[in-house]
Amino acid sequence: MMLDAEPDSFDISLSMKLDPRIEHALDEAKAARREFDTYQRVAQEKLRLAAEQIKEVGGLSIRDIGSLLDVSFQRISQILSDQRKVS
Repeated sequence: MMLDAEPDSFDISLSMKLDPRIEHALDEAKAARREFDTYQRVAQEKLRLAAEQIKEVGGLSIRDIGSLLDVSFQRISQILSDQRKVS
């Protein structure tokens, strides 16, 4: 359909009416994702703090810290390196 109007002279807005059960499922999934993201940030911070304390107090190697925390030594190295950049 052709209109005698410039393409940028109007806006088109689309909305979708969803079944309430789908809307509820979407809301639940989004809330769970936000909660997951929060817990993940907390877990990463606790992992960083544990790695720092083990290194400072225990004097263990990066590989040993990774083994204790069940994380690859590469990830421990990255975590400790990232913290040094922030400090």
